[in-house]
Amino acid sequence: MNRFTRNIKRLFDGLRIDLFVVLIFSITFILLFDFIFLGIPEIFQDANKIGVFFYNLCFAYVAAYIFYFLNVFIRQQKEKREINHYVARKVLQILLVVFTVIQELEKASEIKINDKFPNKKELDLITKKLKINGLTSLKSIVGSYATWAEYLDYHKRRTEGYINKILIRMVYTDYKIIGLLSRIEDSRHFLDIEYIGVWKKSPDNLSFMSSSLNEYFKLHKELEELYNKKLKMYL
Repeated sequence: MNRFTRNIKRLFDGLRIDLFVVLIFSITFILLFDFIFLGIPEIFQDANKIGVFFYNLCFAYVAAYIFYFLNVFIRQQKEKREINHYVARKVLQILLVVFTVIQELEKASEIKINDKFPNKKELDLITKKLKINGLTSLKSIVGSYATWAEYLDYHKRRTEGYINKILIRMVYTDYKIIGLLSRIEDSRHFLDIEYIGVWKKSPDNLSFMSSSLNEYFKLHKELEELYNKKLKMYL
């Protein structure tokens, strides 16, 4: 798809089909009335008056639709395009965060995953090998390396920050994306991370997170699919 085609698709994306169908009907009636119906004798009394009434009604609708298209719809599409460009960048950053976490899990456990997102069996093996207080490659400003508890909390806060920025501009954002981001924000994985800080005695490894991580990665897989389908075109 070339750039011109993408721009045309963006312009008409969101156009109400029902209003457009009425427009086509109105234009068709106007043309039929001007070039065919006027030359036909009245089929019944006052048929011409009725025809003129619908002619004027259709003409008024076409005029109103043109006004709406030029002064309202195009402006809304421009706003939608600008907002979705912003949202697309933030969603991409959310995906980059989760891919960073996956790469760190893979590197630290020395277990190679077979796909972009690990499955439950792979996560069971990975999380059993990683100590909750084990060090990661994330380095703080003072030079010390973050533990897994600190590492996951750091990326949790990053993801929540991106989601909050998107929700502020949710007016033109697809409802499916908003719903999916809300599910990520309320995910059990984020609750698990919060619970680490209040436990009197932390577990030895990350195996307790295996199920919540699996659900969390599935949500991001859905998000990536929606991003490719609905947002990637805006970048």
